[in-house]
Amino acid sequence: MGGKLILRIEDTDIKRSTAAYEKSIIEDLRWFGLDWDEFYRQSERIGIYQRFARKLLDENKAYRCFCTPERLENLKKRQYAEGMMSKYDNQCRELSGGEIEKNLRQGKEFAIRFKVEDGKEIKFCDLIRGEISFRSEVIGDFIIIKSDGTPSYNFAAVVDDSDMKITHVLRGEDHITNTARQILLFKSLGSSPPSFAHLSMILGK
Repeated sequence: MGGKLILRIEDTDIKRSTAAYEKSIIEDLRWFGLDWDEFYRQSERIGIYQRFARKLLDENKAYRCFCTPERLENLKKRQYAEGMMSKYDNQCRELSGGEIEKNLRQGKEFAIRFKVEDGKEIKFCDLIRGEISFRSEVIGDFIIIKSDGTPSYNFAAVVDDSDMKITHVLRGEDHITNTARQILLFKSLGSSPPSFAHLSMILGK
């Protein structure tokens, strides 16, 4: 059908990604007799993700979040204790330019969060499950670049899917909520989302 087979190693999670895992993936695919036209490691594309993140910052679609891990953990515990849905409280969303500059001069670490507008419905037609919808306020502002400069899974996947012209994404149902976030990112970057199909999980006993 004129398509290309692309092997993309999603290795930006430093704690979970190892050379041994990559070697195993490649060996398994070759055992099945598969070969690929293009090969990418996300860890070698960090500059690309950071460039797109700066674009979103410049367009006021994202912002720097200076919250410490301790504050975020305490926020999560408080929300859980109060029976609230766990999501970011947007504390850094409206920082003034002066406050941002002060934090940067002090060398404070920051992540970059994507702004999610409340009151919106995010809908997509799953190729297996039909129409699925989410309220945007359920999602909250989420991280696209972590404090170490590496991209989140959702952000890297969207940038790569757009750049590599991916048309269909088939994956486990545990990614359904990620799809809502990714659709927002596709639209913010001016790209059309691919078609999604979410498969039931294969669970061991």
